[in-house]
Amino acid sequence: MKEFQSWVGTPYEPRGKKKGKTGGTDCSHSTNIGYSNAGFPYYYSTALDFPKNPRFKQLQNIEPQIGDVARWPDHLAVFAGNGMIYTAHRPGGGAYSLDKLSDWTKSKGTTPVWYRYDKPN
Repeated sequence: MKEFQSWVGTPYEPRGKKKGKTGGTDCSHSTNIGYSNAGFPYYYSTALDFPKNPRFKQLQNIEPQIGDVARWPDHLAVFAGNGMIYTAHRPGGGAYSLDKLSDWTKSKGTTPVWYRYDKPN
């Protein structure tokens, strides 16, 4: 989780791939780069095509664990534990941050679908 924590404060920028106050990122790129930098090979995907990502398996009736990915049709976030997610906001909404999952669920009007990284053999 240290990798995702290191993105906090990075400004929102569509298709951005650089962390830090002078960088910029969005939800799919920060998830991709965060997993890759943490040593987990990642197949890049946007929120829209994330269900086809061969590195992640959809969870069925299982509580999310730290590091699982929350997916709404137009957004990705990483579960930080204790009801919190790491997420990149939309333009005008600030920067990559640690937010309450319940706030995002309320704003999206639906609960996310959860995915867990499937480590290659």
